[in-house]
Amino acid sequence: MIEFTEGQKKTIASGLTVLSLTVVFAFVAFVVWMVFKALAFASAAIVPVVVGFFLALFFKPYYRWWKGVLRNPTLALTVMLLTIFIPLGLFLWYAGAVMVDEITNLINQGPAMVRQMLDWFRATFPKTDSLLDQLGIRYENIGELYTNYGGAALKAGSGALKCLTGLVSALVTLIFFVFFLTSKDRTGGEIVAQLPFLKADTKAFVAEQIDAFVAILVAFFQRQTVICLIEGCYYGLGFTLVGLPYGFLI
Repeated sequence: MIEFTEGQKKTIASGLTVLSLTVVFAFVAFVVWMVFKALAFASAAIVPVVVGFFLALFFKPYYRWWKGVLRNPTLALTVMLLTIFIPLGLFLWYAGAVMVDEITNLINQGPAMVRQMLDWFRATFPKTDSLLDQLGIRYENIGELYTNYGGAALKAGSGALKCLTGLVSALVTLIFFVFFLTSKDRTGGEIVAQLPFLKADTKAFVAEQIDAFVAILVAFFQRQTVICLIEGCYYGLGFTLVGLPYGFLI
């Protein structure tokens, strides 16, 4: 039997520990990679569910308020959806018309803007002329490339299939939104009740952390959304009033 000194034993133990940690980390990294691959593969099915869940958390207080006023869950849901989608539809109708006009103008002015950019680039970097000549490329050809193909490519729509996919995704998101919105709230205590291996003190602590996390997350997204909407309206209106080209689009 081989006898090891204390130093050799420590060295062997350290090596085995490092090897074990390496195997554990490699396995964890592999599992995480597989999870991300699975999520990426099923993202089209997962995204509507996740979006519907967070939208339900976002609008839950608003739904509760209507439910308290009308005392009828179905009527409260109907009125709440109308108060959301009617203003949103009007805004999108107006904003969509403005953005279509600005995008159209931007596309129409694209060739002139490209020529101006090329002229500026030529004046700023004059040595590029000789380099492009050696490569057989001319500035005018770049402008013609955009004029002949770029504008047409930008004007091309995404296609009926993409539009249909977007409509189906929106419908699925709405279904899950209504489902999560009208379903019974699950508190942290109800969630940890499904974990019988936890001690009573640990359950109470975990339940408290879950409730706090959900409350903070919902409040954060609610306030950030309101702030972003207000800032977006201010910027769009301000850019438009001062005459900035494509200000509303920006």
